[in-house]
Amino acid sequence: MARCLCAAVAGDETETWLGREVMHGPVFYLGLEEKREEVKRHFRSLGVAADAELYVFVELPPPDAMERLVASVQQRRPVLVVVDGLYRLVRVSDENGYAEVSRKLEPLLGLARKWGSHVLVTHHENKRAMGMDGQDGVLGSTALVGSVDCTVIIRRHRESNRRTVLSTQRYGED
Repeated sequence: MARCLCAAVAGDETETWLGREVMHGPVFYLGLEEKREEVKRHFRSLGVAADAELYVFVELPPPDAMERLVASVQQRRPVLVVVDGLYRLVRVSDENGYAEVSRKLEPLLGLARKWGSHVLVTHHENKRAMGMDGQDGVLGSTALVGSVDCTVIIRRHRESNRRTVLSTQRYGED
């Protein structure tokens, strides 16, 4: 889903996502849990042109990755930044620690506030999420859902192999 959004935003002015118009421009995709060849193959299958302004980083991030990301955003001003695998970039010693998680997310919030980039992060639900309401199933601190404008939960139901999508909005209707 995140890669499809990247393809639409980095695509030409006619590209839409889920039938809606998108803001077009440069895109950063950090696939921190992915294999390079798989990501390249997927973007090609989505029709992303070779000259599209889609900048892909696929490997484990170095210790100064957040600082490098902020500097790159400052330089290239992407419309969209996708961090696929949040805790690979935002390293915390206690994933349930509200203050630590909140502090570690601040640079990502700054990308949106200071540089105007839309930031999408992927994360996981905890193993007991099936019986929980939406945001309560997010793995780790409530600082994660408290820091974002929109949380989208995609939940697979094992018995039916179906997926449901739930969004919780800071502003507007869920």
